[in-house]
Amino acid sequence: MLKNDHGKPLSISEFIHLIKDDLESKYFDVHVSGEVSNLTRSTAGHWYFSLKDKRSTLSLALFRFEAMRNPLINKIKDGDLIEVKGEVSVYAARGVFQLIAKKINYAGEGDLFQQYLQLKENLKSEGLFNSEIKKAIPKFARKIGLITAKKSAAEADFINIVDRRTFQYEILMAHSTMQGSTAPNSVIKQLKLLSKIKDLDVVVITRGGGSFEDLFCFNNEELVRFVSNYKIPVVSAIGHQVDSTLLDFVADFKCETPSAAAELISDGQFQLKNHLQNIGHKLLVLMKNLNEKIKFRSEKLSPHSMLKLIKLKQRTHQQKLELYFRTLSRKKAISLNEKNYILDQLIARMLRAMASKNKLMLDKAQVYHDKLLILSPQNILQRGYSIVQLEDKKVIKNAIEFKKNMKENSGKVFVQFSDKTINIGSLNEKN
Repeated sequence: MLKNDHGKPLSISEFIHLIKDDLESKYFDVHVSGEVSNLTRSTAGHWYFSLKDKRSTLSLALFRFEAMRNPLINKIKDGDLIEVKGEVSVYAARGVFQLIAKKINYAGEGDLFQQYLQLKENLKSEGLFNSEIKKAIPKFARKIGLITAKKSAAEADFINIVDRRTFQYEILMAHSTMQGSTAPNSVIKQLKLLSKIKDLDVVVITRGGGSFEDLFCFNNEELVRFVSNYKIPVVSAIGHQVDSTLLDFVADFKCETPSAAAELISDGQFQLKNHLQNIGHKLLVLMKNLNEKIKFRSEKLSPHSMLKLIKLKQRTHQQKLELYFRTLSRKKAISLNEKNYILDQLIARMLRAMASKNKLMLDKAQVYHDKLLILSPQNILQRGYSIVQLEDKKVIKNAIEFKKNMKENSGKVFVQFSDKTINIGSLNEKN
């Protein structure tokens, strides 16, 4: 019995290091062959993968510097059969061992992968993958059959998403073994039970991700053919996005994850739920607006409001009437002013016309006056002529009348010069 130097039980670290020292010292030059699976490359440039046969699996690592010496690693894919030389290493923190690869050689494709490819080709040639034979997934699935492992993460995710996105549903749980050799028969058994359920809309077969070996049970020919002939639409959600099984190809619809399957099944109700919620919100807004309108109209039609409205209208009309009279008075005043202005303008024009006409008449009178002056006897006298008149201003026009009047009216004949009048009759008497 292994104990430490003090005779006490070994600690876990002591025991792991014993194994580590023993394995690493014995198996420092190992040459193995197997089928590649779960090949991944880290951001640091290290490669991690597994080698397997029909019964066992071995973890391997090919570190960056060794990968540079083995460029073949860039061409290898899952399912390839390779030979690896390396040394055993124990990872003490987790108590696991792995083979640290030093040299790799390509040896062909593995048996499991060959079986997968061969069966896939046979089923495809029979038309089992044709889209024409696939059944439509109901848009509003309410009764759902779920085949998955009991209390698995896939089960919890599926139920949570469907519950959150739908308003009416029923999930019929059909727990099954989802890994290993017994899984195909277990899934077929649950499918047979669900087929007896009345009005079942859809069946979902789902599980989380895993290695190629973990999911290989879903490449079982009997299971694949059974699902292909199933009367109820089947949704396959096996593994993750990168995983692919023959069950995915024959199912009526393939989803990348259990969550994606739940969203697919619930999408119709989810959209309807959102639509109804939007309609409900709009109805609430409309009802609120309608209530506000009714309240406003009720208040508006109340006796108090009506009286207030009548008074307001009366006051408004009174103001309009007052404004009208003020406007009318202002218009009358403006009209009177305009008439006075027009009258003033007319009078001014008449006065200007009369003044112009008066000036014209005065000018004409002056012309006539000047002409009369020219023809006036006074004016003639001023030029050296005289006028002989009687006492009564009667003009003597010729010599005969002059002689006659001199005899008859002695002393009463006058001669009018320009500057004086002389009584020639008296002169005659004196002479």
